[in-house]
Amino acid sequence: MEKTDYFSWFLLGKVYLFGTSEFSTAVDLDEAVKALENAAKYASATAQQNDEARPLAAEICFYLGLARFFKANDLLHTNPDNGGESKQYLEAAQQVFARSWQYSDQMLESKYNEARCKLLLGNADGALDDLETVIKINEEYAIKAAVDSDFAALGEKYSTLILKLRTALIPNVLRRFDGYNALRTRYLSFGGALPQELVPLEAELQRWLDGNPQTESSKYVDLRRIERGIGECSAMIRAGLDHTLAKGA
Repeated sequence: MEKTDYFSWFLLGKVYLFGTSEFSTAVDLDEAVKALENAAKYASATAQQNDEARPLAAEICFYLGLARFFKANDLLHTNPDNGGESKQYLEAAQQVFARSWQYSDQMLESKYNEARCKLLLGNADGALDDLETVIKINEEYAIKAAVDSDFAALGEKYSTLILKLRTALIPNVLRRFDGYNALRTRYLSFGGALPQELVPLEAELQRWLDGNPQTESSKYVDLRRIERGIGECSAMIRAGLDHTLAKGA
């Protein structure tokens, strides 16, 4: 194997980390860390010169972060008195998760795990900032973090974050719904017929509105789903309106 062949180092590191099948366990965490460190070193050098190499470099850094994180946990569980070395691996994991995110902001798992490392290292505010970043991009992380034992220490701080995000989202959802209704009214005034696909979407939107969206019971994840539903409804109506206007031209 070529010394600078980062893809081969990457594959080797994953074998050491996960074994050779989905039913395998870690073969050798130390060797996994070494192989993935080599992969990250050479991939990073390439990524600095070639933007097309950045996504793979981001993925390699993510797996290196996992290997270091697993090693930190392994040290802590096998020898609870060895907290110093475990902390070093955890800090190193945080750094490489951050580098993965710098290479690609599609690597939400890297930012999520960076938040995990920050919290375990005592930086609750930094963890909350990172969680807010990923949750705004993909609301499913709101559920994932809520049931993740590593984030349990956030307690009310996490609940406050979700409430803040939900409160900020409500006016936007209501504004978009008003815009949809105006578009819908205009479409119907031109004799347009509502697509059948709109029936369940509109029913769900109305159920949400009838449930008083100003209350805390409106979950953030549900709001994001409703927001997408409004977008889908608007797109259907806009397409129908454009078609109707084109026919009348």
